[in-house]
Amino acid sequence: MRSPRGGAAALMVALSASTLGASLALVVDLGVARMIREQLQAGTDAAALSAARRLDGSTAGVSLARATAIEVAGTNTALGEALAVSANPANAADGDVVLGSWDATTGQFQPETDARLTNAVLVRARRDDIVTWFAMLFDRDRMGAAAVSIAVEGPRVGAGRVPYYLPFSLPLCQVESHSAEQLMDMTFVLSPAGADVVGYGAVGTNPSAAWARRQIDAMLPCMHEWSSTGTITQECSQIESGDTVNLGNGEQASSLSYLSSSMSKGIPWNTSYWGALPPQHTKSTVPKNAYGRVLEGPIPIFSGGTGYCTAAARWNETLPVAGFVWGVIYDVAATGSAAQRNVWIRLDVSHVYDVGEWSGGVDAGVTWLAPPVLVW
Repeated sequence: MRSPRGGAAALMVALSASTLGASLALVVDLGVARMIREQLQAGTDAAALSAARRLDGSTAGVSLARATAIEVAGTNTALGEALAVSANPANAADGDVVLGSWDATTGQFQPETDARLTNAVLVRARRDDIVTWFAMLFDRDRMGAAAVSIAVEGPRVGAGRVPYYLPFSLPLCQVESHSAEQLMDMTFVLSPAGADVVGYGAVGTNPSAAWARRQIDAMLPCMHEWSSTGTITQECSQIESGDTVNLGNGEQASSLSYLSSSMSKGIPWNTSYWGALPPQHTKSTVPKNAYGRVLEGPIPIFSGGTGYCTAAARWNETLPVAGFVWGVIYDVAATGSAAQRNVWIRLDVSHVYDVGEWSGGVDAGVTWLAPPVLVW
C-alpha cells in the first residue's frame, strides 16, 4: 500500500518545481524586459539629443529636428530590431515625436506650434511583442516595454571663434546703434572720404589687395560646406574674439574687382531668410549670369568706440575683435570714382547661425550652441 506521506511529498515536490519554474520564468522575463527598456531608452535618448541640435527657431529647423529624430531612432535597435517611431506631423501630444517647449522652472513639457518657441524634442518608443515564458502560464505570451526621452537645446551665446570670415570688418557701434531691420539692407560705404561704415579687416597681416584675394579663396570651402550640410568640419580662416584685426579701406579697385569675379563661386541667395533678391545695381560689376550667387558668412565686429560711426573713423588701426555678425555680400561695384566703388552687404541678427565655437563674443546672430541636454 502506498504511503500517504509519499503522495503528499510528491505533490509538494511537484508544486515546488512548478513554483520554481514560474519564478525562474518570471526572472528571465523581467531581465529581458529590463534589457529591452534600456535599449529603447538608449535609442530615444540618442534621437531626442540629435533632434534638439537641429532646433534654430525656424520652421525648417523644426522639420529637420523631426526628420532627425526618426532617422536616429532607426539606427538604434531593441531586441535586434530597429526602433520605428512615427513622424507625428500633427504634433499630437501622445505622438512618437513631439516638438515643444520645456519650462525649466516647472519641469513641464508641452507641444508647441510656434517654431520660435520650440526648444525641446520628445521621443517615444515601445515594443509590445516581447515573447515571455512566465506570461504563458496565464495564457499571455507577449509583454511590452516603453521609453520616453525629452532633450532641450543648449543655450546659445555669442560665438568666441569661427572657422572662416568674410574679408570685411564692422565697428561694434554700427551693430549696437541700428535695429535688426535697419541692418538688413544698409549700404556699406568703402570710400576713404566721409564716414565709412565698413572696411577691410585682416588678422595677422595688413589688409592689402593680395590678402583680400587670398582671404576670399580661403573662405570658400567652409562656406560651401556650411551651405551643403549646415555644419563646418574644417578651419579655413579661423578667427576668434580677442584677436586683433588690422583695418583698412584702401585697395578698393583691385580688391573689389576680384570680389566681383568671385561671386560666381558663391552660393545661391536664400529667399526664405532674405526675401526677394534686390535688383542688381546700375554700377554693379558682378557678371549678369552670376548675380544671385552670394558670399555668405561671419564678419568680425571690432571694438573701436563710437568714432567709427562718425566721420572721425580712421580705418588704419589695429583693434580687438569683439564678436561676429552674419553677412551676405550680394553685389559689388569695382569701377568708377572712389565714392562709386562699393559693396552691398546684408546683415542678419534675427536668425541664429550656429557656426561658432565656445562662448565669448558679442551675440549678434553668430552663436556658439552648447550641447543639448536630456531633461527626461
